[in-house]
Amino acid sequence: MPGATVANVTEFNRDYENGRLEYEGEIHYNGYEYDFGIDADTGTFIKWEVEQEAY
Repeated sequence: MPGATVANVTEFNRDYENGRLEYEGEIHYNGYEYDFGIDADTGTFIKWEVEQEAY
């Protein structure tokens, strides 16, 4: 998302899911939480969820 930086990444992990390596993470930016998953072999996003944060 435009404007987010590495400082907005609050979680980033490596994990094996269904026999493949994935990167999973969480970004907090501009009042929203973004949960994502990336296939480590292809770089393809396999998960992208967005929730508005409650204040």
